[in-house]
Amino acid sequence: MLSVKQMNRSVKLKVPDSIFCIFVKSIDMIIERTKGEVIIRLPGDINIDELQDMADWFQYLEVTRKSKAKQSEVDSLVNEIKKGRWEKRKPLLIK
Repeated sequence: MLSVKQMNRSVKLKVPDSIFCIFVKSIDMIIERTKGEVIIRLPGDINIDELQDMADWFQYLEVTRKSKAKQSEVDSLVNEIKKGRWEKRKPLLIK
């Protein structure tokens, strides 16, 4: 049995053995952690653009999770990529 406090009340949930924990963020959102994945349940009327932003953020976290790069190395790479960008794009943007 799992006890969850929500809005000054306790809710008792029966949890299958395969679920490690459930977080209830609001009445409309539930986060479950199973052995192999995390499941986020959202209402069907959620803004799809905001949901895509969340999905992109999760993908970024997954891709960079094992990165050994230092922030200074990332900053240096970004500066090199940006170098000369305005001069190249200026004719396209100013007419």
